[in-house]
Amino acid sequence: MGIHACLSLLVISTVILELGAQDVLFEGGQARPKRRIPPPLGCSDGPPIYTCISVSSCSSSGPTYNNGDTCTYECAPGCSGPFTTTVTCNNGEWDGRVPICQSGGCKAAPPTPPCVNVICHSPAPYDNGQTCYYTCAPGCTGAVSTIVSCVYEEWKGQVPFCHNAQMQTCPSPPSFPCSTISDCSAPYMNGVTCTYNCNDTCTGEPSTTFRRCLMGQWFGPDWDGCVPAMATIALHLGCDAAPPTFPCTTRTCTGTTNHGDVCTYVCEDGCVGSPSTMTRTCTDGAWVGPDWGGCRKPEKPCRKKPKARPCSTYTCDQPGYPYPSGTTCTYTCRRGCATTPATTTATCRNGKWTGPNKRWKCKKGCGAPPDPPCTKRFGCDPAYKYGEKCYYRCYHEGGYAMEVSGDPVRICQKDGSWKGADLVCDCEGCVPTDGPAAGGD
Repeated sequence: MGIHACLSLLVISTVILELGAQDVLFEGGQARPKRRIPPPLGCSDGPPIYTCISVSSCSSSGPTYNNGDTCTYECAPGCSGPFTTTVTCNNGEWDGRVPICQSGGCKAAPPTPPCVNVICHSPAPYDNGQTCYYTCAPGCTGAVSTIVSCVYEEWKGQVPFCHNAQMQTCPSPPSFPCSTISDCSAPYMNGVTCTYNCNDTCTGEPSTTFRRCLMGQWFGPDWDGCVPAMATIALHLGCDAAPPTFPCTTRTCTGTTNHGDVCTYVCEDGCVGSPSTMTRTCTDGAWVGPDWGGCRKPEKPCRKKPKARPCSTYTCDQPGYPYPSGTTCTYTCRRGCATTPATTTATCRNGKWTGPNKRWKCKKGCGAPPDPPCTKRFGCDPAYKYGEKCYYRCYHEGGYAMEVSGDPVRICQKDGSWKGADLVCDCEGCVPTDGPAAGGD
């Protein structure tokens, strides 16, 4: 073979080797194209967006994403759900679980039926779980007040049944033996009260009671009426026992055996008592008089002031210094501080102070909330901290009453006072919850 032929073969071999390293695969001495494996695809867009769901973060900034990039789903503002999820760009598609989210609060206040008031402690919109209260409107009456809650754009709960308080009348009131009815006359409108009193020759336990017309029925305490009074003969017994004795006293008596005899006790010189004199009277066989322990030798005064307590001050029923034995000092919390009970005491006993209770401590907050008549309080407990709320309902004699004025919610303020005005209720327009009381001949 000539030199030219060898050089041509060498060039061809070199080209074939370069092609085999790139795009040619040799098998059985023959060349064929090599099979190419395409690279994985990325995602041209971000993960899909759903109602009430938003994308909170991604591992790259986009707008296109590489294979393996991740993004996190969460519930959008105003929606709620139990968890967040992560999706992954996998060969051009987003794989992963989408969270379940639901729309949250209520856009408007609860519906208001006729003769019913709704009480919400903030304006619309309302967060999921927030509550409002239904009560009967002024001039209306019903058996209950109720609470409704915002649950995913809907108000859930019971609406009270209320009706116009003047729509119903009662039949004639029940009669009771040996008694007289007053303060009412036909027609007997809703809310009218009839008073019963025993006749002059009769007695009863008690001697007076009432019945009130509510929703067409008469309500009132259990009562059997009155019975004719029986004449009694007064028999008075003398005292067989000697009159009592008391320490550090002298006694003088008008007698010691007959009904009506009186013994007078006076403290001896150098002894003191509170009071310093007392009497005992023989009455139907027994010596009768107020509780009294007699007299005693004077006790030492307290020469030290009572102990100071944080956030509190005290006043004493006797001036110091020194403080006479028996002096009682009452501790109260300073303005802006409170505790339960509202007061405690320390007493000087024979030169030493007894008290105050070590567990009694004033802390920043409010004292006991107001307790207006005909109301029930709920939703708060001691100690009452700043911002704590107490809720009130009108309630009287076993039933609910109508609100007249004032605030059903009181709030503890930083100066120790309760924000709001006392709730005023119509105590005469109550609706018992245990049914009408028995009455009749």
